Amino acid sequence: MPTCLPVLKPTPSFELREALCAQLEAAIAAFESPSPVEAVHRGRTSLKRARALARLAHLCAPETAGQIISGIRAIMRRFSDVRDLDAIAACAKSYAEQEEGRTRKALFYLSRKVAARRHAMECPSLGEAARDARALAATAQGWPTIADKKHVRAGAERLDRRVRRAFKEAQLTGEVEDRHKWRQREKERLYAALLLGDAWPKKLPRRTQRAQRLGELLGRERDTMMLIAQVRREPALAGAPDDADLVQAFLGKKLKKLRKQTDKIGKDLHR
Repeated sequence: MPTCLPVLKPTPSFELREALCAQLEAAIAAFESPSPVEAVHRGRTSLKRARALARLAHLCAPETAGQIISGIRAIMRRFSDVRDLDAIAACAKSYAEQEEGRTRKALFYLSRKVAARRHAMECPSLGEAARDARALAATAQGWPTIADKKHVRAGAERLDRRVRRAFKEAQLTGEVEDRHKWRQREKERLYAALLLGDAWPKKLPRRTQRAQRLGELLGRERDTMMLIAQVRREPALAGAPDDADLVQAFLGKKLKKLRKQTDKIGKDLHR
């Protein structure tokens, strides 16, 4: 599903500190919501947006930006296991709904097994996540005003360079973690371009629609890779040995197709 992101109202100058604090406050509100599953998803999304804005400020406030980025990373790591199981269960179910016969049955079985494991897992403390996000918001409030167009432009250009380097590295190695880093960099640039609105530097193409599509496909690719790895470690999650082999072959074909799609879009964006 495409992620709906708010675009800030155009203003004479973009106030980076205010935007960063708004995203941290949104994360706090999410972690304090009554639904744990929704809280984790919404909280992580707001933290990712805040991280993108902190990276924009890195050149003019490197120490504080680094502190906030590290703090965000620490909060998100607490939920990584929960997020990964949710993601691969949903991925298996989505593939199952498109298939028939034994493949459909094995994928649904796999999805149910992974979802059951996720539901049996204790969710990390949302209260602690809200507390730590509140501490980061207090740190951000202590920043000087960062509304200078030069600083915003330099930060955006830095994000653009980072995503191009990550793309080249992912193409060079093909390694899982390098492709994941490429996805992270694409999302950071996308979040920044959307959140800055008219303050995004005019000389840099926004290309938000294609970047959003690329981010979705790279996310699907990563979930598929994690699903393959999970079945390889625990074939019984897919049922009988023959079913595990069938699922592995099916997912391998899907992964190959996804990589072809993402690489094509990446080459079009970064040529």
